[in-house]
Formats: sequence, structure tokens, C-alpha cells
Amino acid sequence: MECRDRNCPEHGELATRGMTLLGRVVSDKMQKTITVKVEYTVKVPKYERFKRKHTKIKAHKPDCIDVKVGDIVHVAECRPLSKSVHFVVTRKETSADALKEKALPVEVEKPKSGKTGAKEKKAEPKKAEKSPEPKPEKPETEETKAEEAVEAEDNGETRE
Repeated sequence: MECRDRNCPEHGELATRGMTLLGRVVSDKMQKTITVKVEYTVKVPKYERFKRKHTKIKAHKPDCIDVKVGDIVHVAECRPLSKSVHFVVTRKETSADALKEKALPVEVEKPKSGKTGAKEKKAEPKKAEKSPEPKPEKPETEETKAEEAVEAEDNGETRE
């Protein structure tokens, strides 16, 4: 089938720019326009988690691309085609796993106990405290006895 659509990015004059998104077709009831649901994740800093969000985008459907509800499509930003249409379908995705590959990983920590939503720290095994190593004994001389006496006086002890 020949594409005679002026607003086709492949065969027409429409230039694309900016964002290119991947989404699922939700509605195709309008003439030459479809509604695409694009899902994305947003980090919530307060809870240090990711939240899934979505937006619905209206996109122009060229004559050469045949899509129906449930199909996965690539849409690209273009000049405004109407009041609410600012995107155009560039191609239909053949792989059903394309959305899963495109999606950002969602980091979710499961609570280990009955408490929900609370972070639990792993109990790290305590390191055995080392006892101070005994000082090598020196042979007692008059000098060492005098040094020990000075140390004892500094510590508040008396040596007999």
C-alpha cells in the first residue's frame, strides 16, 4: 500500500525531533490518531524506592503503519499537528518483550520480618576484641625500676 500521508516521517515531509518513546497502544478509535500509554519509573527520595508512573500520549498514525490496541509502538516528538497531538508513530515493535527490556529496574526491598516498610540492618557479628599483648619482660635493672615507679606515680599508684 502506498503511503500518501504528508505527516509520515518515512514517506512524507514531517521531521521528528526531541524525545522518542516506547509504549503500548491503548485506543485507536480516532481517525489517524492513536493513544499510547508510556510507562516510566521515578525515584522517590524520601523512601529510597522507585515508583511506577505512566502518561497517555496522543500520536499521529500514518497510513503505512497498521497498528491496533495492544501493539507496542515507537513514537517520536514532532511539531504540533493539532491541539493535543505532538507525536507521530515511527514504527511498530515486533518483539513483545521490548517494553520489559526498555523498563528501568525497580528496586524493591522485601521486609524480612512482620514489620512492613521498615528497613532492617543486618546484625554484623562483633569482632572479638583483642586483649592487649603482654609486654616483653625486660630484665629488672635499676633504670627499669625507676621508670616503672615514675609511670606508677603518673597513674596514681604507689609501688612498694
